[in-house]
Amino acid sequence: MKIWCDGAGWNGYTSGYAIVTEDGKINKKVWLEEKHTNNEMEYIAIIEALKIAKHGDEILTDSRLIVEHFNGNFRIKAQNLRGYYEEVRRFCISKNIYIKWVSRKENIAGQLLERG
Repeated sequence: MKIWCDGAGWNGYTSGYAIVTEDGKINKKVWLEEKHTNNEMEYIAIIEALKIAKHGDEILTDSRLIVEHFNGNFRIKAQNLRGYYEEVRRFCISKNIYIKWVSRKENIAGQLLERG
């Protein structure tokens, strides 16, 4: 199964994420009154998607940074992201799950967040 996810953070006091499954079901759409960066929310969205994912599923995100972290092409420079990376890595290994990049336009979860 494919699971689309997207996170949005503005370094302010509202951040959120959305998760949509392959059948078009909105699994989660959450707005938080917490301070998170955009990259933190992208990771949080992936972690929440991994919680519902089954062995062999595919997580789709428009975060090139996160996909490149997992491909080994980008180092994790921001220390606030290291813990998120490690958690996602454990999930992916234990469930044999792949994280794949999709364009913002193709990201169903991102479209959901844009609508508010």
